[in-house]
Amino acid sequence: MKIKISITEVAVAVFILYILSLSTCGFIFLVNAVAVALASTPIVLVMLYMILFISIMVFIGCVLIKIFCDDYDHNELKKKAGKMMIISVVVLVLVGIPAFIISLYSQEWACTAIDVGRLEKPINVMGIQRFIPIKTAYAYAVDRLRYPMHTIHLDECYVYYANGSVIYNWLVEPEGFWNELTKKCKGVILVDAGAYPPRVKIIEKNIDWGLHTVRFNGLFFDNILVHALLTAGIDKKILLEDNVEVVYNGRVYILLPAVTWMRTFMYSLPVPAGYVVVDEDGNFEYIPIEKAKDDPRFKGVPLLPEVVAREWIGTYQFHTGVWNVILYHNTFTIRDVGSNPQPYLLTDSKGRLWWVFVAEPPGESYASKYIFYVPADTVKPAIYVYELSEPNIGISKLESYLKQLHPTFDWSQLSVEEPMPTILNGTLYWKVTVTTKDGRGLVSVDLVEGKSRKIISFMQKGKISYMDVLDKLVKGVTGETRTVEEQTPIWRIRELKEKITAMIEELQELLEQLEQLETQLHNNTRT
Repeated sequence: MKIKISITEVAVAVFILYILSLSTCGFIFLVNAVAVALASTPIVLVMLYMILFISIMVFIGCVLIKIFCDDYDHNELKKKAGKMMIISVVVLVLVGIPAFIISLYSQEWACTAIDVGRLEKPINVMGIQRFIPIKTAYAYAVDRLRYPMHTIHLDECYVYYANGSVIYNWLVEPEGFWNELTKKCKGVILVDAGAYPPRVKIIEKNIDWGLHTVRFNGLFFDNILVHALLTAGIDKKILLEDNVEVVYNGRVYILLPAVTWMRTFMYSLPVPAGYVVVDEDGNFEYIPIEKAKDDPRFKGVPLLPEVVAREWIGTYQFHTGVWNVILYHNTFTIRDVGSNPQPYLLTDSKGRLWWVFVAEPPGESYASKYIFYVPADTVKPAIYVYELSEPNIGISKLESYLKQLHPTFDWSQLSVEEPMPTILNGTLYWKVTVTTKDGRGLVSVDLVEGKSRKIISFMQKGKISYMDVLDKLVKGVTGETRTVEEQTPIWRIRELKEKITAMIEELQELLEQLEQLETQLHNNTRT
């Protein structure tokens, strides 16, 4: 029996494949989705899901036979289809129940893969150093843009440390689909988060690939994610939201983290695999995570992506047992305030990077209970836990205290941003920033002591840096000096850097005034 296929049927099939290729970037996204699903699912669940899928397909096929084969000649086939329907339903029940139970317990079992350390005292971290929130840095960065048809995107910012300063970074991307298709990125914007007004640096470069760059090659719209997947491996997950832009030896590099999974028979846990490094000329290079530690381009950059750190903490929520969490709520919760959620990338007194979370009990409980430290330079899953021995105000109630302190503020026009934990000598302080809704105005910076609820408020008048706030905090409100462990050399160096930077800026202003006066004098002499 010959099967005849018309030209129309071939054309329809080709058209459908072409549309599928367009929507999945040459089937790469489709293959990646399947590969990631397989890599991130415990082995036993993969096998059970395959059995469930086959059973569902058999059931659907039998239903179609029962519906469309209604003549006398197919009675025997319909009887067999009815039996297969019963068998497939039995398989669905027998396999579906254990698959559900295993998927429920897999989070609890995954906790065994996380190395958990209990701390007798908290690690001193400096949330004050991240003085201005991302929203304010973004507002000032946008105000410095002078490129038509280009923009930056608030949610594409990341944070890292360079020369003792906290850096927010953005790519200057084409705006709108046609510009994304025809134009290149114009450079990067780096914002120093340590002072207000923030110092904004624009590095003008023609960058070949950006996060929004697209190119049509006839089959699909090519983009940076396609090349990153082909470079790192189709079974990896590329975290575009955790992109980092760094400048090394005068060249701009985009660092894109790639994630794989620590997978066993019964559970899986995401771990960093490496980074895809994209230079300004559009060259792609994959750096395994072990080599990235020694690569100078990664200095001050957290090797552990923020997304992975949050997933580890989400998994650790089930360490008390899945039924303890579901029935008794015997766990913790991470609450977020403002436009930038936890965790926050902070440094300790030795300069080590940590992802820091402050957790509260679930339900109607709002005191801080745990401080979680996830080392940002780690590959193996690890969490350090400090349990607060006394009640401390939680992150979710800070806004209420600030409204009591500032009753004259028009809170309908203001926003509370980035309650940042700072720990000095075992005491938890919250650095809370009050800004205007658009982020451009820094209204006040408030330090809230977690245990006593005492508040030190700094109203913005002219220039102010985190060193001013730190000095006030260390000396105390009464002027009494407090000791801070191991902080003298590091903070003295940073203080000198701040003063030198301020002096350079002042000298530049004086030089500009001098040049203007010389120009005026020269013009007057000529006339």
